[in-house]
Amino acid sequence: MNRDTLRIISVVQLLLEIGIIAGYVIALIPFGYVWSSGWVLPLTVISFIIALFAKNNTGVFTGLNVGMALLSYIPVIGYVPRVVGIILSIINISQIRREL
Repeated sequence: MNRDTLRIISVVQLLLEIGIIAGYVIALIPFGYVWSSGWVLPLTVISFIIALFAKNNTGVFTGLNVGMALLSYIPVIGYVPRVVGIILSIINISQIRREL
């Protein structure tokens, strides 16, 4: 893949990770996940697909983040996967920024 194309894909993934963090933060508010789950799960899946194409060493953490988005649907216990998801997204953001 072209270097410029990889850069654009990485920027898109970076923006997706920021959206994922925003969704997880909103989800920490009681009943907030009912609203934010509409975009958190799809964004994690899209970010995972992009990570596979970009090969920017975020595939494992992004895959784990998809699992955290699914586990976040569990009432009460779902707060732990949301916090873990925020941490995983922060790790992904730092990795993507190193690649840019």
